[in-house]
Amino acid sequence: MKKEKKNPGKLPAWLTDPRLELPLRILVIGLSLFLAGLILVSTAKNYVNYLNARTAPVEEREEPVEVESMEEESFRIRWEPMNTAEPFAVTDPVYGWQREGDKIYYVNQDGRCLTGLHLVDGRWYYFAPDGTKASALGVDVSYYNEDVNWSAVRAQGIDFAIVRVGGRGWTYGVIYHDLRCRQYLHNACAAGLRVGVYFYSTAGSEREAAEEARTVLRVLDGQPLDLPVFIDVEESGEYPAGRVDRLSREARTKVIEAFCREIETGGYEAGIYSGQYFFNTQLYVKSLGERMIWIANYSAIERGQVPGFGAGYEIWQFTDRGKVKGITGYTDMNVIF
Repeated sequence: MKKEKKNPGKLPAWLTDPRLELPLRILVIGLSLFLAGLILVSTAKNYVNYLNARTAPVEEREEPVEVESMEEESFRIRWEPMNTAEPFAVTDPVYGWQREGDKIYYVNQDGRCLTGLHLVDGRWYYFAPDGTKASALGVDVSYYNEDVNWSAVRAQGIDFAIVRVGGRGWTYGVIYHDLRCRQYLHNACAAGLRVGVYFYSTAGSEREAAEEARTVLRVLDGQPLDLPVFIDVEESGEYPAGRVDRLSREARTKVIEAFCREIETGGYEAGIYSGQYFFNTQLYVKSLGERMIWIANYSAIERGQVPGFGAGYEIWQFTDRGKVKGITGYTDMNVIF
């Protein structure tokens, strides 16, 4: 005997009861009206708020902001110096760039003035022990620095460059030229840097010193300079075997004077470069007149100081391990206060 199959599409009997038809219709209509009312109320409320915002005074309007984003902005402004297009603008009464008369400072997040060499807003600055920003920061370069991107150097806050013209060997005394000198001078000037030059001297007599100076003048060929032509005098890399390592203090001073006189006769300002110890022990600095002194001292910066040099100096070479974008490897860095 076969079992009767159930009809899956057949509705339960209570749903087809005629007595329930009217109540079910009333229930569906009521639910529909209730949902429609909720939607209308919400829409009306938003419209009223919009009208109120449009008619409110300007100073009373508020833009919707997220609380988290405001807290982050407040923290950033309070604790981090603001970056500005004008680096010496006072952007905050406590932090960042500060100006007092003609002196400029930079106050960090601890409320202290920066001292020494610092990278601020992508540019290098040097600050004296009292926090005062130095007036200019520079590099000195030679052939060994290879191709220099002077625009990138300038963008890092470098104001001036002192370029090697050439030198004289410390063994045989042969004069050589720096093959990149003219290229460096041309491109550095084009990038907006002030320029000067130096010659590494091992002259053992006034005649040799004058010969070195005339070599420099021929290379420059009248090119304008912003800084002097410096004679670089120091111990050789083979001390005391260098050809002038044992030159007397008096003889060395005469050599420098002869070089400077020749440079000045050629229409340029002359200056002297050496290490602080060499100045103190191997030269009679007072005999060199008012010529610009460019001194090398790498230990003072480690102590957070500037060199104490009785004769005075205009330029301080404070490191030979500087890193500046645009210059391959390390470079000497200098500061003018």
